[in-house]
Amino acid sequence: MGFAVFQVTITERVTSDQEHHASATQRTEDAIFTPPPFQRLTGSIEQIIEDLVSCREQYGFSYIQIRDIDMEAFAPVVARLAGK
Repeated sequence: MGFAVFQVTITERVTSDQEHHASATQRTEDAIFTPPPFQRLTGSIEQIIEDLVSCREQYGFSYIQIRDIDMEAFAPVVARLAGK
């Protein structure tokens, strides 16, 4: 199972754990039984990796789909997750 990401923004601005978690996993009560729609991945490389690993553990995602224009920005995330 996988999901699509429509925007990747790598930033070294570290947000609080609570603020980052809320923005990364914001869902409506109606969608409680469906995986979170990651329309955007925003944060430091480390934050994005944490989100992706957490999502994989919780929902069983085995792949994600990234737009061509975000491939270069997302490359450091792929490099760090390779083989994990």
